[in-house]
Amino acid sequence: MSDQSDNSMQPKDGLSNAEEQDSDFDRFAGSLIGRRLGDYQVMRKLGRGGMADVYAARQLSLGRDVAFKVLRSEYARDKDYVERFRREARAAAKLNHPNIVQVYDVGSVDSVFYIAQELIDGGNLRERLEEHGAIGSEEAIEMLVGVASALELAAESGITHRDIKPENIMRSSRGAVKVADFGLARIQTDMSMTQTSLTQAGLTLGTPRYMSPEQVQGHAVDARSDLYSLGVTMYHLLAGRPPFEADDPLALALMQLQETPQPLDRARRTRAADGQPDLPEWLIAVVSRLMNKSPQDRFQTPSELLDAVHNEAAISTISGLGVGTTAATIR
Repeated sequence: MSDQSDNSMQPKDGLSNAEEQDSDFDRFAGSLIGRRLGDYQVMRKLGRGGMADVYAARQLSLGRDVAFKVLRSEYARDKDYVERFRREARAAAKLNHPNIVQVYDVGSVDSVFYIAQELIDGGNLRERLEEHGAIGSEEAIEMLVGVASALELAAESGITHRDIKPENIMRSSRGAVKVADFGLARIQTDMSMTQTSLTQAGLTLGTPRYMSPEQVQGHAVDARSDLYSLGVTMYHLLAGRPPFEADDPLALALMQLQETPQPLDRARRTRAADGQPDLPEWLIAVVSRLMNKSPQDRFQTPSELLDAVHNEAAISTISGLGVGTTAATIR
C-alpha cells in the first residue's frame, strides 16, 4: 500500500532528513512502538504515507499479526481527515476478495485513530520496479488480471478506488496480487462529505502521475477512471518508467490532459532473444485503450477488460506468442 513506501522492518536508531523536519511526529510515532492500544500490541513500524503510518501489530484476542494503520497526530485533530480515514475503512471493509487487502477493524484508543488490516508479507510494485526494473508480459498479465478482478468487485459495490498506482499494489511472498489503500475511495452512495471538502487538498487527493484526465479536472469519476490509472500503472511496469514524467505535480496533471505518451513497444527497452519486442501486440493494445483520454474510449467496466484479456491471452497462447500458461487459466 502507499503507506508502506518505507518497508524497513525494524525501527531505526537515527532519523532521516525528512524525519528531522517532522520531529513532533517522530516523538509520537516512536511512542507507539511497544505500546498496547486496546486489543493491539504495536511491534514495529513498517512504513509512512501521506496521512497515516503503518505498524506491524499483534491482535491479542485472536493471536494474529495485522498491519496497524494509524492516522498521524497532526491529522487526527482535523475532523475532515478523520472522516476520510474512516471512509477508507468503510470502503475497504465492504470488499471481501482475494485480490484486496482485507480490513479487520477500525477504531480509536487514546485519541489514536487506527485501521487494522491484513498484513501482507511482501512488497509493493514500486519497490519491485526499483529493484528489478520492467516486468515481463506473463507477470504483467497476472498483475493486470489481479487488479482488474479487485476493481470488478469494487465497481459492483459502487466503489471507485481513485488511487491505483504501483505503491498500492502488493505482491505477497506466495505471489498473490493485492490492491491496498482505499483511502481515497469514493462510495457512490456516501454523500456525507461535500465535493469541496473532498478536494480541499487539491492534487494531494490522488497521484498526478497516475490520475485520469477527468480526475485531474475535478469531474465525477467512476470505474473507468480506475481503469485509466491501471493503464498508466501497467505502462510503467512494462516500460520501466511512467508514460509522463515531470518534477512539478501540476505539470504532470497537464500532461495527463494534453499529451500522448510514447508507444509502449518503443518505450520498453527489454527485447526478446531474437532482438524483437517481447510484448504481444494485444497486450500493448489493451494498455493503450486503458489510457485513452476520453472515458468513452476505454473499457467501460473491469469485467469488459477481464473478458478481453481472457480471450486475447488464450488466443495468443495457442498461437505460441510466448504468453505462457498463466494467461490460459485467467478465469
